[in-house]
Amino acid sequence: MPKDQPKPIARARTEDLRREIEQSGAAGGWKSLERPLRSDNFFWAAIIWASFVVVVGSVAIWARQQPLVEASRVMSETRTAGVRFSFADEAAKRQSESMARARAPRVYVAVHGAIEEITEGLESLPLIARDAPGVEQVEPGIRQQFGLTDAALAALRDEIGESEISTRWRDRVRALAQQLAQHPLLDAKAAQLESQALNKEMELRREGIAITIAPSASAINIESPEIAQ
Repeated sequence: MPKDQPKPIARARTEDLRREIEQSGAAGGWKSLERPLRSDNFFWAAIIWASFVVVVGSVAIWARQQPLVEASRVMSETRTAGVRFSFADEAAKRQSESMARARAPRVYVAVHGAIEEITEGLESLPLIARDAPGVEQVEPGIRQQFGLTDAALAALRDEIGESEISTRWRDRVRALAQQLAQHPLLDAKAAQLESQALNKEMELRREGIAITIAPSASAINIESPEIAQ
């Protein structure tokens, strides 16, 4: 019997130890966490983890703001170029030049000596009419150029006296020369282009005479049916 006594004593000590552990756990609660929080290892681990989070977060934010440059990639947002650059837009340049030409007045330069030649020819017609009894006696070139007829010759004879051409005829010829200077004579193609231009003005230039601006409607189409008649 004496050999069996140590077993109840050991069992009792085990139960007492268990009760003490349970009581200390139930009574301590959060106090059981104070020990690891106070250790140096936990402090440095917290510092390292916080530093890691800050560094990784900063890198992620910085990388998000950096453009990803690749061929055929479309930017997700507008970015300002850091360096100024320029390039020639040939298509826009040609379009701008075309519009400038369309808005500018067309320039017409009188043929040198043409108006003077016409003036001299018209002034001499009364003398030709006086010396030619009929239209058949007039040189064919002059007759065709001025469209002379017997009736026209008779009217021209009234514009000349015994030796001089009348002042009235000379004034009429000068007035016609002024009208020719203000009304350019154009062929059918040039007259069509003039009528379709955006700018309805012409710039007329004549040697020795100041540049004048005339409306497009003042141009004369020498190939029109009205002129031909």
